[in-house]
Amino acid sequence: MSIPVSGAVSWCICADRAIFLDLQRDRYFALEPRQNAAFVAWAQPGRDNVASDSFAPWTDRGLLLDGSRPEISRPPPLPPAARDLAWSEGHSARSRDIIRALRARREARTSLRRQSIAAIARRIAEAAEARATIPTNAEVRASRIAAAFASSTLSFGSRDRCLAHALAAWRLCHRDGVPAAIVFGVRVDPFAAHCWTQWNDAIVVGGLEEARQFTPILVLP
Repeated sequence: MSIPVSGAVSWCICADRAIFLDLQRDRYFALEPRQNAAFVAWAQPGRDNVASDSFAPWTDRGLLLDGSRPEISRPPPLPPAARDLAWSEGHSARSRDIIRALRARREARTSLRRQSIAAIARRIAEAAEARATIPTNAEVRASRIAAAFASSTLSFGSRDRCLAHALAAWRLCHRDGVPAAIVFGVRVDPFAAHCWTQWNDAIVVGGLEEARQFTPILVLP
């Protein structure tokens, strides 16, 4: 589960490790063992038993605002991924959708060169707030987008980072009225990060089997 802690900092517990994502600085980081143990204890039910002075190092590092006690019991914003729309039956890629996917990938790469991830995240949040009524055929539209991205990757190869790919798919979903989200995930030993586009419990872009290997740390609606 991902919890916004302070400003653009999000975190999750992955294999008993607290991992943080600071969008403003575009970096992931962890705590030293003693602070990690205290933070993990605080993140569990009954965290009120954690001594108040345990918060000082986190506040000093900008992880918590002064006096902040974020609620951690809220449900995850998305259900666990269980399906991959790229391989759903009856939704083969159409030429016009593949062209849209290729254009969106170019646009995403340009955006990531010109803007910070934090700025892009703000735009995504603003777009989500302005979203209109969800179309009744949202899954059909999402499946076509997923098929187009899968086909374009197979046909033309992929040099994109996963973030560019996920951002491109999110943009097409948004244009088609599909309320998809971009999910950032992490794993440890060794550390790795991944990013994918998800609609409800279905992966649009990013691979179901790969996404299952990562713990979500941030969800952009």
